[in-house]
Amino acid sequence: MQTRTDPAVRALAARDPKVPPAAVERLTRDPDPAVRAAFARHPNLPPSRLAELLDDEELVHHAAANPALPAPAIRALVSTCAGSADGE
Repeated sequence: MQTRTDPAVRALAARDPKVPPAAVERLTRDPDPAVRAAFARHPNLPPSRLAELLDDEELVHHAAANPALPAPAIRALVSTCAGSADGE
């Protein structure tokens, strides 16, 4: 039987759009990498924490897939990626 202390259960909770922002933020710091990744994509992730995750090597790809990512951040990511592709 799985309990809420089970990482799979915590990661599954990321599918709930009603998870409060404070809980989403806390779960981006979870000890389990799958839980952190799932919550980095959650639309209720507070903007300040989302910005931090864009600088986190482990979670940047997941944070970049967050539907709440603002347009300026998307443009900055695209610019950075384009610069990397050009060898900068």
